This record gives sequence, C-alpha cells and structure tokens, in this order.
Amino acid sequence: MRNEARPPEQHHRDAAVRLPRHRASARQARSCPRLYPRPAARGDCRAGPGTRPPRAVARMRAGAPRDRQEHRVMIDKLRASDIRAALKKKFCAPEYALFFEVGDATGGRARRWADAVAMGLWPSRGLSLSGFEIKVARNDWVKEMRAPAKAEAIARYCSQWWMVTSPGIIREGELPELWGHFELHPNGLRVIKPAPLTEAEPITREFLAALLRRASELDRKIEHEAIEKAIARDAEATKRQIENEVAWRTRRGEERAKEAEQKLQAIYDACGLEPSEVTRMFGADNFARAVAMVHRLGVAQTYNGLADLAKKVRPLADSIDTFMAAISDNEEAA
Repeated sequence: MRNEARPPEQHHRDAAVRLPRHRASARQARSCPRLYPRPAARGDCRAGPGTRPPRAVARMRAGAPRDRQEHRVMIDKLRASDIRAALKKKFCAPEYALFFEVGDATGGRARRWADAVAMGLWPSRGLSLSGFEIKVARNDWVKEMRAPAKAEAIARYCSQWWMVTSPGIIREGELPELWGHFELHPNGLRVIKPAPLTEAEPITREFLAALLRRASELDRKIEHEAIEKAIARDAEATKRQIENEVAWRTRRGEERAKEAEQKLQAIYDACGLEPSEVTRMFGADNFARAVAMVHRLGVAQTYNGLADLAKKVRPLADSIDTFMAAISDNEEAA
C-alpha cells in the first residue's frame, strides 16, 4: 500500500502538508525537489537534478507568450495593497460591503483573521458572505497548504472562500476542492477557479461583533479621509491663491518699473542729456528735485505756460544786465 503510485500533484500536496516547519532534511529535499530546490549558482541556467532554471528561461522553454514575459517585472512588484485595491473595485457598494482584516471574534478571543470579507447586499444575489485570503508570495501559499484547516475558523461562516494572488503563486492541482482562485492581472481580477457555493454555518455573536467593529472602523476611516481631502483641497486653493497674488504683484511691479524707466528716458531725451551726464553734473537727487519743481510750476503743461514763464524771466534778465553794467561802469571810473 505504501508503494502505490500516486499522481505527482497529489504526492507534492501531501508532502507539503506532512513536512515540518523546520528546515528540510536532505532526504526530504530529494523526495520533494519542487518544495526544496537546491539553489543554483548565480548565472547558472542549467537545470540539473533538484534545480530549476531561472523563471525567464523556464517560460521561454515552455513557449510562454512574449507579452507575459514583458509583464513579469510588473507582476513581481505586485503588493497586497494592489490586490486590496482590486477587491475594492470588484466588490464595491451598493452591491457589496467589503471589510479587511476581519477576525473570528473581538478582543483577546480572536484567533484567526481573514484578509477580507465581502457581504452581498442584494437579495437577488443571495445575500452571501465571501471570504478572501491574499497571497503575493509563493512561500506564503506553501505555509497555507501546510495548515489549510486554519482558514476554517472564518471560512465556515462563508458561502464561498477565495484565494486572491498574483500570477504564478498557486500551481495546478494545489488548490483545495472547495476553494476558489482569483489572480490579479493588469486588467483586474481574473477567475482561475470558481469557488463553489457551500452551506455556511450561522454567524455567531463573536463573528458578528468582529464584522461590526470593522464596519465602524470603516466609517471612521471614510470620515477621516473626507476630512483629509477637504484640508488638502483648502491647502491647494490657498496655495493657488498665494501663487496668483505673487505672480500678479511681480507682474505689476515689472510693469511699473518699465513705465518709470520709459518716463525717465523721456525726461533725459527732452533735456538732451544722457543719464551719465545728469548724474555727473547734477546728481540723481538734485536732478529729480529740479524736474519735480518744474512739474509743480506747471510750466511744462502747455505751450502758453512756457511763453508766460519766458515773459516773466526776460525783464528780470534785462534788469540783471543793467545792474551788472552799472557795476562795471563804477569800477572803471574808480
């Protein structure tokens, strides 16, 4: 009976359940090379006994499509948060209520947790409860295979139980018969194996309390996110307002500076002087005061104003000339 031949998949699945958690012995490694492969040297692509070639080489030998190879880098970087985001998109309101990290009880009585639980809210869909376990690494799934009974702490209350993974985590023949399998791909979650409907046990008060706790935390989270979004919107609006005000003041200052430069150049042109000559002969302050005095007198407003100033200045100039001539005659007579 012990020598009875069994399919390779069944052999490896049974071996995964029986093997202890500590490091495998050499005998176990030889009997289960898929679970305990001998590490190959860096750069060694030869698939010897107990070894596996690099993933890219294995896919090329298997005839994997090129686009799948090109997406491998992106797929390897998938995180649990990416899968949670995909679950939120697929099991969203108003059809579902989705909760994450749901325990089998609250407080110190909680012993097991489901990564996610979705409650159907439409009577036409049966008001079923579905549980989800998220796996993004192969070794996590191997640990799950070693103790599949752990999931029953919450799976017994669910009509469907799903494993949600990135591609390549679960191999053919490894999934229990009553479990379903979702894989995350660039276009969303893809059903690899449908989860059969099972007869769920009635929900206990302990599990109901765990669900309600996550529901209350979800409400607080939504409220907190709404407040953060409002604060971010106000901060962004204030930032835009300040930037617009600074830009307007800067633009206005540049325009005023340009206007002042044009007016000053017009004064220089009217005087027939260069800026350097004005500074050398009068000084910038004296020249500015002289221009201001002329402006306050209003002589530059009209041609008549200039004519009136000339009429007033000529008699004074003649009187000065007469006075200077008299002084000169007295000096000569003496």
